[in-house]
Amino acid sequence: MSILRWFQLTITCCKFIHCDATPGLADTWRDKFINFDVTCDRIATLCNTAQRRQDFGHQTFAAFVDLRAAFDSLSRPALWLLLTRLGIPDKIVRLFRVLYDNSVSCVRTGGTYLDFADDVSLLAELLELLVPILETIASEAASRGFEVNWQKTKIQALGCREDMPLTIKVQGQDVMVVEEFVYLCSLIHSSTGSTCDISRRSAITRAAMKSLENQIWRSLLAISTKLKLYNTCILPIFLYGSDCWAISKTDACKIDAVDQWCLRMLLGIKWYQFVQNNDVWRLTKQPKLTPIIQSRRLTLFGHIMRMDDNADAKRILLASPLADWRRQVGHPRITWLSTVQQDLKHHHLMLPEAADLAQNRPLWRMMSTYGATQS
Repeated sequence: MSILRWFQLTITCCKFIHCDATPGLADTWRDKFINFDVTCDRIATLCNTAQRRQDFGHQTFAAFVDLRAAFDSLSRPALWLLLTRLGIPDKIVRLFRVLYDNSVSCVRTGGTYLDFADDVSLLAELLELLVPILETIASEAASRGFEVNWQKTKIQALGCREDMPLTIKVQGQDVMVVEEFVYLCSLIHSSTGSTCDISRRSAITRAAMKSLENQIWRSLLAISTKLKLYNTCILPIFLYGSDCWAISKTDACKIDAVDQWCLRMLLGIKWYQFVQNNDVWRLTKQPKLTPIIQSRRLTLFGHIMRMDDNADAKRILLASPLADWRRQVGHPRITWLSTVQQDLKHHHLMLPEAADLAQNRPLWRMMSTYGATQS
């Protein structure tokens, strides 16, 4: 059975909106906390769904729903009761109560302070289906004490070639249609490609390097110390979400160029000094970023292949297209799955063989890290 049409509607991150105060609440919440997928799983599911549908000429409409002050809308006494029903010792529950009573810690987003930041993504095949879905979500949320923030809620057409209206009316509110959206700190572009996210990460990384230029990179610290700071504080900024990137040759050159720019600033090499890139990598003994990203991508692929067969991230990768679906004419688009297949060719593996091999976690980890260590 094809999974692509099954993704007519997917709620990718809403974990609490369908929970009722019923006797089975403890088991429901236990499942929702234990089965909560990591960030990369959600980003990969969203991107792979849109990319696979785009390959066959089918667009995907996404709605990113923001719930106003979601955590403050919940009854905290009910949360403490829930923890008790889950079997948490009373001593631990009391510690939580002391921590949250009169608490001032929160998340700041756009000048608004919240105790909890939520991320909800809805997918639909047709825009006409997305509007009633949003209305249903709003009514369900209202019945449980939540309120949808329509100003922060956005709609995005993924892989759409048609001109979209600037706003969509939902319950009398104007919901903005955007070309790009930052979902779980990763930029999702309407083209379903990764170039924009790579450019965004490059800009953030360069800004972080410049902010430390006078205090760290131009200081008298040893090169080894600077490299440790670079690997600990700077590289994670750039590599966040890189597991889900579909990289072209042009993107790979941009990635290595950012790495070179950072290392040259670290070493104090000026633009007018003729130092080859290989000499910079040799002096710092740093691996290239493209093999590191390839290793992370294969690691994520192995993680997805070891998931349960009903997991969204795995089903969308292994799904077969419907009989009446045909690929678009022209050069195939660069997708995350095609990038993984190119990575596997370096290890002389096909997709089915790699899916079986990934079940052996230690062996897969050794194989996926080989490229980064040998660069």
